[in-house]
Amino acid sequence: PLMDNLEAQTYETFEKDTVKYSQ
Repeated sequence: PLMDNLEAQTYETFEKDTVKYSQ
């Protein structure tokens, strides 16, 4: 569960970063 949570958090940040790069 810990790893899953970490992955989810990283993915969320990655998504936000992608939006920033898109703009």
